[in-house]
Amino acid sequence: MLLTSCGRQSISHPPSMEEFYQECTANLSAAADDSMRFYALGNAAKASLATGRIEEARGYALELNTLKDKFPSDWNYGNAVEVSNTVLGRIAMNEGDVEVAKNLLLEAGKGPTSPQIMSEGPDMTLAVALLHKGERSAVLQYLEFCEEKWKTGSVQLKKWNKQIREGKQPDFSRD
Repeated sequence: MLLTSCGRQSISHPPSMEEFYQECTANLSAAADDSMRFYALGNAAKASLATGRIEEARGYALELNTLKDKFPSDWNYGNAVEVSNTVLGRIAMNEGDVEVAKNLLLEAGKGPTSPQIMSEGPDMTLAVALLHKGERSAVLQYLEFCEEKWKTGSVQLKKWNKQIREGKQPDFSRD
């Protein structure tokens, strides 16, 4: 999957995760006000987590979770809800706190949609981690929430739901 760029993308030379991190954190550093930080924090949190900068990712996700409340009608609000909860949930999983991770997955699912979620679908990384821990019920509930946000993904969501109910591990590919 080609990363969502913090700035530009190159199909011939996609950024390495470290380049993605550098670009995202540079954009965050350049943010002149809360609005600009609101747009930059999600990618900075994801890039920090992907490069193993756990405490930095936690800080960005917590800041995004707080800052989002200033922008409840912004098109990016749904992304902020999903990213902050998903990043914090993945950190909780890494720390062995499955209960917190389940709650954060459900909070991500309860959030509103966004243009990105409507077209690309939700981030399934935390759901995958929870399935590996046997948390089928929480993941199924998350998929139900996603049905409201990702209408174009209804076929995929039904397929994944069926696979989970049958005890299988979906690959969560976007056919």
